[in-house]
Formats: sequence, C-alpha cells, structure tokens
Amino acid sequence: AMLGASILQIFFPSYMGSHSGYGISAGWQREIGIWNLAVLIIILAINIKYDWFYLRIALLALIIGGIGIGTNHLLNYMEYHSPVN
Repeated sequence: AMLGASILQIFFPSYMGSHSGYGISAGWQREIGIWNLAVLIIILAINIKYDWFYLRIALLALIIGGIGIGTNHLLNYMEYHSPVN
C-alpha cells in the first residue's frame, strides 16, 4: 500500500490531491511520495537485519529523502518565483 501510494503521489499528484481534504498541491503530494519511499526503505531494512547493514540503509534512506524533498522544494521555488537578476 505504501509503495502504491508513493507512486500515485509522485506521478499523479493532482489525482491524489483531488481526493484529499486539503485540496490539490502537486508539490506537497510529490514530497509525501518521496518521503514515503525513504521510510519504506527503512522499514525493509529493519525487517532484514539490525546491524551495520541496517545503519547504512537507514542513512541512505534518509539521504535520499532529504535530497528528494530538497530538490522538490527547489523545483517548486524555481517554477513559481522569478529569478534574481
């Protein structure tokens, strides 16, 4: 369910937003989808093993989540704000 929701939120944010009580916000929907993927990686790692491997996977998931969310914020900023001359 979490993977399916992530795919819908990343690739079909308007559809997901139209079924949300908060309305349509494509950037927010994509951000939630990216974060869900990062958390899904953590959950999978916890179920596989808890040692140095787990630590590296958890850190990778958080890095991917941070880069994804940061990139999404940057793209949204660039789309809706005029550049500085």
